[in-house]
Amino acid sequence: MLSDVCRAATAMTSHDVVAFFFSGHGESIDGTSCIIDSADCVLSVRKLQAVFAETVVKRGLRDVAFIVILDCCQTLSHGMLLPLGWFHQHSVHSCGMCGCCLCV
Repeated sequence: MLSDVCRAATAMTSHDVVAFFFSGHGESIDGTSCIIDSADCVLSVRKLQAVFAETVVKRGLRDVAFIVILDCCQTLSHGMLLPLGWFHQHSVHSCGMCGCCLCV
């Protein structure tokens, strides 16, 4: 994924916008959003932003944007459990893909 971001930053010109869309598993580590690729490698969004910014600066581009859109099931290191009765009062089902997502 880093090479894809670098390639996009290399191909763009000033005033361009790059949109990065990721749908899959993610993790929140110390408040930083991370994505997990198909090889189970964890990559922080900050690293993606840094690689993009470094490439843009090296090329001397101006007025560019890097938009990151995440559609992830996140593993959180903290949180609050909902009361068991909540599930029976709402239309809730599992996404069926990973068993960890709940859709309302």
